[in-house]
Amino acid sequence: MVIGGVGFGYASKTFRIGGGGGGGFLWQGSENANFGLGYGGAIGEYTVTEWLNARLLVGGGGYSIARVLSETNSQSTVQKISSGGFVLFYPSLVAEVKLQGWVYLAFNLGYFLPNISKLQSLTLGLNLMFGKL
Repeated sequence: MVIGGVGFGYASKTFRIGGGGGGGFLWQGSENANFGLGYGGAIGEYTVTEWLNARLLVGGGGYSIARVLSETNSQSTVQKISSGGFVLFYPSLVAEVKLQGWVYLAFNLGYFLPNISKLQSLTLGLNLMFGKL
């Protein structure tokens, strides 16, 4: 699961630019392993139709995988297995549905494409957006 946010400003009627990022973790990972991920970058978005946008995030981030050796209520001992940084290209299509006033529900289909092949993945997203589009 990845949780994040983006912000935009219009450069023209059909193109907006901004920035965004997110952080993630394994929802149902192994009990003795932890995975963390964070990323951010610049975003360009082109309006294809009134409800469909093509978006590209270009940026970078990092990840970490650790094994839990022991854990108590107050302390956790972990062993780092792997970590590193990456360069990221993240293209996606975003379909927006106006709910009310300045509130939109967006459905996102993208491909998370860092330069580390094990992290590459098809993504599906559900976004709640606020503002004048």
